[in-house]
Amino acid sequence: MQNELLQKTLKEKEEEIINLKNEIQQKQENNSFNKTFYTREQMIALNFISSDSTLHYAIPCLNKDLFVDVEKKLYDKFPEYKERNNNFLSQGKIVLKFKTVGENRLESGIPIIMQVP
Repeated sequence: MQNELLQKTLKEKEEEIINLKNEIQQKQENNSFNKTFYTREQMIALNFISSDSTLHYAIPCLNKDLFVDVEKKLYDKFPEYKERNNNFLSQGKIVLKFKTVGENRLESGIPIIMQVP
């Protein structure tokens, strides 16, 4: 009799553990903190330098960001460069504006030269 009671209690506790684990998993999946923030390894800083050496500025971004979006952030901060047809070079290669930062193989800390016409 006592053995059956203990087995029933054990089964109830196992079900409770499963339910609590599922509840924790759902909360983690719905947690906006996990969806909004990125780790330090995912973030990089692109260092822009203008060819006339008047601009030195770093912009934080992710490898999955389109370069054109990063360029827009640069122009938001420095609107005087917006109306020009600027080209960008990194490690001797032209940066393609409609590819991602990762596809352009841009790295944190490596200067990106903005050729100002």
